[in-house]
Amino acid sequence: MIFEVLDSDGNYIAKQKIEKSTDFYTPSNKIKTVPNFIYEDVLKLVDYDVNIFIPYKNGEDFIVQHLSNVIKNHCKITDEEEIKGCLFSEVFPIFVNNSILNLLQESFKKKTPINFQIKGHTDDNLLFKHYDCNIIISGGLAFILVKDDTDLVLTQLSETMSIFENSPYGLAIYQDNKFVKVNDKFLEMIEISRVNFSKKAYDFEKVHLHPLDYSMEYFNERTNQLLMNKIFQTLQLMEFNDSNGKTHWYNITGAPIHYNNQNAALFKIFDYTKNKNIYDKSLTVGKALKLVESHEKFALLSYDSQKGFFVTDEFFNILETEPFEIHSNIDNVLNFLTPKDQINFKRYLNKLCDNQLSESDFHCTVKLKNDKIKHLLIFNKIISWGDNGIPNSSVSYMLDETETVLRERKLECADYDKTVLLKEIHHRVKNNLQIILSLISLDERYNKNDLKSILDSTKSRIEAMALIHQKTYESENLSHINVEDFFKDYCHSILSLYELENKIIIHYDINKDLEFSIDYITPLSLIINEFVTNCVKYAFPASQNEKNIFFSIKVVDDEAILEFKDNGIGLPEDLNIYNSPSLGLTIINNLTVQINGELFKEDCEGAGFKLVFPIK
Repeated sequence: MIFEVLDSDGNYIAKQKIEKSTDFYTPSNKIKTVPNFIYEDVLKLVDYDVNIFIPYKNGEDFIVQHLSNVIKNHCKITDEEEIKGCLFSEVFPIFVNNSILNLLQESFKKKTPINFQIKGHTDDNLLFKHYDCNIIISGGLAFILVKDDTDLVLTQLSETMSIFENSPYGLAIYQDNKFVKVNDKFLEMIEISRVNFSKKAYDFEKVHLHPLDYSMEYFNERTNQLLMNKIFQTLQLMEFNDSNGKTHWYNITGAPIHYNNQNAALFKIFDYTKNKNIYDKSLTVGKALKLVESHEKFALLSYDSQKGFFVTDEFFNILETEPFEIHSNIDNVLNFLTPKDQINFKRYLNKLCDNQLSESDFHCTVKLKNDKIKHLLIFNKIISWGDNGIPNSSVSYMLDETETVLRERKLECADYDKTVLLKEIHHRVKNNLQIILSLISLDERYNKNDLKSILDSTKSRIEAMALIHQKTYESENLSHINVEDFFKDYCHSILSLYELENKIIIHYDINKDLEFSIDYITPLSLIINEFVTNCVKYAFPASQNEKNIFFSIKVVDDEAILEFKDNGIGLPEDLNIYNSPSLGLTIINNLTVQINGELFKEDCEGAGFKLVFPIK
């Protein structure tokens, strides 16, 4: 059997072949006697199986403190006491080889959660086990949360295979220079039986599919670029002659995928025969429209084997140069091309001649004398061919498409950034919900007989997560949130929860332009939740008329200073804020560690706290 480790997006990290389950665990000597985890009964309330480790030598390794039943059963560990106090690297060498120790070290170093997957399958790639895992660093401990979601993943795989087989389009997976999986519609379109397909390795040439506009060599080159993830889509019209001599035109779209944990390409094939004439006309009209819409930025070029080259004045205007001799020497023009495009242009000319293409286009980049870069489109039409296969005459248009290229690149970058950020947002929401579940468990531990208190705390914490999600979508760059706007809305929602929005006044001193990333907003919102909730519950006697809270955040150099005060009855004089039995202060101290901050008690009329933390 083979076990693989994948990141949250399903990208491969590491894998190892295992002969038997006992190979996962290697007995070792204890290096430290560790106590039982004091909240072991709370772990039963969490949806994940929880494993707990103590960082060793500043996170170089980790000491086992608690293992879940899932891990003990999987590794055939019968006595947990034998493994408690041992080093992770010594008792789980296979997990070290599979990079799980590296993930623990990374999460501890960066103080950020990490999600990953563990997948087990047989040697013939039959999935039999799948775990969803999360690493969380909190309170000086490392937690690995594991959920066995094998049944869910197997169901999803079954649904995916059903969609593939029943698609109205021909679908084919291409890998290692051959088709490795196809549906019945694809076999019908290329007139090959399932039996014959299983007996022989087929590629595009062997199924008699031929590109319309390019050579097969160029098409294979594009396919290899798909397999290496250098391009993300390819679209090609291909010719197929059936057994009755009838010609079909297939529109073939390719995209990179992973199949059996290796790079592959998925091709979708659509019968385009009825629309072929429309397709031909649309290409010609489309190219003409490109020239018309930017008529001020295109030049005319013509070639005659007897008379040489001729260009209009716009040619030199585009290249931002004085007119020069071009009559019989094209090299003067090629010198403007970048070295890479000089090679590509020669390949383009060879392809044009080899395939006798009457119409074609070429995109290139030129570097002008002032180091300015321009992007050009050259559209070429051959008027006549010589007997030697070389054009006798042609006419071409050269279009300056620099602005269009730069605009499209900018849009592509913006779309990519938003996609990445949205993935990150959804991933963090998932982790934030796990934090809320953990806090609910702690509430139940501390407030067993106060169900209303647990529900109110949960409501305000969920409000924080929902508000973060809302403000993130409203933000222009999706990664930062306006601090004043967020905390005014959030604090008002907490007071509204207790119907005190008109009885307690919060005074804010926050720069209206200050923005923090979600990495800071999330823990800070939970800290403020504890501050405000404690004020509501304990700070003000019923007889007190003026009830005020003073909340400020300032940034000085690379540090942020958060101050929270009230004019209530104050804190007990002997209160140690770093070692308090209070659940609220326990949560605040843990979240302060998460953002590498320091918490101080402030002298003031009532209760006061100052939180100082580095800001990036």
